[in-house]
Amino acid sequence: MTEEIYPPSLDLPSPRYIESLEFQPTDPKIKEKFDKLLFSNDHVLLEALTQTLIIRSPCEEATKNAHEIMMYYFHHGRMNSLFTWAFEKELCNKGQETNTFFSPDSLFLQLYHEYAKEFLMNYLLTSLKPSLEELVKPQSRRISLSSGIQSLSFDDESQLSKEDYKAFQDFLVRLISQCNDNLSNNCHDLPQHFSQLIQSISAILRSHRVNKRDIVKSVFRELFYNYTLSPLITNAEKYIPGACSIDYINNRYRLNFFRTTLENLHSRDCHPQDNFLFEIMPLISNPDPCNDILSYLLKLPYEEKYQIDTIQCHQDFNTFIVIIKENILTTLDFLPRRIGDDLIDLVGACHFVLDDYQIYRSLMDSINLYNEDYNTQMCKSIAILDHTKNEIKTLEKQFLKLQKSLNKIQNENLEMQTKLELTKPFSIVLENKYQKIPFDIYLLKHEESTTLSRKKSDNYSLQSDDKTKKGFGLFKRNKKGNSHKDSIK
Repeated sequence: MTEEIYPPSLDLPSPRYIESLEFQPTDPKIKEKFDKLLFSNDHVLLEALTQTLIIRSPCEEATKNAHEIMMYYFHHGRMNSLFTWAFEKELCNKGQETNTFFSPDSLFLQLYHEYAKEFLMNYLLTSLKPSLEELVKPQSRRISLSSGIQSLSFDDESQLSKEDYKAFQDFLVRLISQCNDNLSNNCHDLPQHFSQLIQSISAILRSHRVNKRDIVKSVFRELFYNYTLSPLITNAEKYIPGACSIDYINNRYRLNFFRTTLENLHSRDCHPQDNFLFEIMPLISNPDPCNDILSYLLKLPYEEKYQIDTIQCHQDFNTFIVIIKENILTTLDFLPRRIGDDLIDLVGACHFVLDDYQIYRSLMDSINLYNEDYNTQMCKSIAILDHTKNEIKTLEKQFLKLQKSLNKIQNENLEMQTKLELTKPFSIVLENKYQKIPFDIYLLKHEESTTLSRKKSDNYSLQSDDKTKKGFGLFKRNKKGNSHKDSIK
């Protein structure tokens, strides 16, 4: 007979060399050291554990691990600090443009789901069970809500008449009114640590100065309806026996419709266009039970009555350590070297079985250190380069400014020169004739020209005298009485 070969499991394997045996602490100080690391104000170990065991784990394992972490904090009387830290992370990671406050896959909601299943289920069942049981009764089976508010029809898919619609509306109003009254009247069944949680959330919102109107009320309404009531209504078959055993599909439609109606009635997206909701809203008695519950929780004084059970704390510690040992390698990736070594000692893992991993971590640390130094030097160089660029830009601006001033002065000089040429035209001639000749040369030439002009004038006067004399001599008579002309003859 051949042995059957099974396909390999798709579950994530545990580390090879780490035994996932139940850890029995021999030293009583081990738990104290672990609690000191876990409950420290810097939340380094808590951040690493939540990243490894909840956020980066498969869905079923994440749910189980979230329950273990939540119960460990609860049994040590520190549950409020856990939710306060998770809510502050939610507040810091929240976007500004989203219509809802909470992210569906956030760490806070994963922890809160386990908290609601553990501590709020009695209150929720007491308040919702009568309405849900009446909703899934066979007498109400004739109403089928297959695709939301706009398609109200019978089982035979015929159109609703006015009387049938009125009967359906009265039935739904009666269920919602009954549910709201029970939620308000049973708020005294809520545990005191839930009031402390809501008061802490209110204090965080006010300390961060979230600038929105009635922010505490809107956050609590979303948390209460979308993430407290809705999971129970969606999974009603787990808590109400026989809820969906008969006519499963129609009952599932009714439950989903009832859940979405409650959410839409108290959501910020409820618009006047939703005629169906605005028709039933005035008919509901106590339409806003969330306001009554929130007022009760904020006014309730919290008294610490919980006594720490040492045996239960050690049992939780042993269970928690087994989970950490199974995920030790992934957890170490989120921890500094010193805290990682302390955690290895606390969970009882031998160092030699992690030699290869320690070598890998040492190599990665060296690479990270080199990268940090490189980034530091690059940042310095970039800063120097930016400073130099700024200086160059400043000098360029100054140069452009001076160049503009120079161009302006040159233009002004050109305009003045043009005006001077237009107003004094003889200056150009004088400049060409005299201003370019030195004064001594000019004086010499001036004297020479004066001398020459005098000589010319003297010669001219002498010549003119001779000619005059000669002319008069032609007509002069001699002593004999004959003229000069006769004598020539």
